[in-house]
Amino acid sequence: MKFDLLLVAVWASAILACSSQQSASISLKGMKAENYFENPVQVELAQATARNDIRGIDAALAKGADANGIGREEMTPLAWAFSKQQKESFKRLLEKGANPNFQTKKVAWNNDGQSVMQFAALSEDPDYLRLALQHGGNPNAPDLLPGKTIIFTAIRNRRSENVEILAKGGADIDRQDKAGFTPIMAAKNDTQYDIVFLLMELGADLSKRHHLMTPDGDKKNAGQTLAESIQQLGDRSIRVLGKEKEQREWYDKVVAELRRRGLM
Repeated sequence: MKFDLLLVAVWASAILACSSQQSASISLKGMKAENYFENPVQVELAQATARNDIRGIDAALAKGADANGIGREEMTPLAWAFSKQQKESFKRLLEKGANPNFQTKKVAWNNDGQSVMQFAALSEDPDYLRLALQHGGNPNAPDLLPGKTIIFTAIRNRRSENVEILAKGGADIDRQDKAGFTPIMAAKNDTQYDIVFLLMELGADLSKRHHLMTPDGDKKNAGQTLAESIQQLGDRSIRVLGKEKEQREWYDKVVAELRRRGLM
């Protein structure tokens, strides 16, 4: 999960000078608790977290460590557990009150910052997302991109299982971003017809239209529905992008279902 690790490393500012995902992974392995936490008991908590040492975590908390303590670069114990890919530590910290919704503010390209929920939504391992939601995680937490929520994060990173987990966990599957695109439209635009079909089965509103912005910024000029967009473009995206093998079956299922519903 190199892409996941890259984002976590950006949060920690551990790889600002790195130019590759491989460098990001290497940098994460070299991250030390002392670089991000000052209080000795917080360092002890972070070190136990990195070892997946549950007794050590409990001992540090008993000494006064804070499961929501904020270190340098706004690093938290829970984000540390995710960055080190220590699932049992991640779970234990959540059980001890760690907040998966904590949002950093130090992200130059997005004033909304970053959160563990974003990283859980794009994780290859869906257990992080399940655990976060079970312990108060917001299924509609902000995405890295303004105006979107983390279901868009999961879609953008081709995490179909995470999309389903979010949808069943309370995510708004009809949320429209600033351009009026819903998650199902985003999946279609990314040629992820497996996720399009999944969202159809989960009850996505197919009557939604994206916005066609007028020169004066008026959004009332409605764009296309999902069905209209697919009908106009056909299977060109699958053929042009070379995704026949992985998406043809799903595209055909989507089209068949849209026709069954009388939308095409």
